[in-house]
Amino acid sequence: DLPIARVMVVSKGTPADQVILAAARDKKAQVVTNDRFRDWIDQHPEVANEGYLVQGGYRAGRLWLNAPPAKRQ
Repeated sequence: DLPIARVMVVSKGTPADQVILAAARDKKAQVVTNDRFRDWIDQHPEVANEGYLVQGGYRAGRLWLNAPPAKRQ
């Protein structure tokens, strides 16, 4: 039930970490990932905040999340 406008996918072959973390900071968004971004904590300390990183990914044409359902506004 996640609107497509709330999903960002970085093109294959593009170094994604900096793009993802900068976009999340700008949009005050959570990051869906299997990465913990430990190498980026100095530049992006928010990655250490609980709930900022949400485990998930894209498999067989579908987005999956290991998170509680989002609150609708």
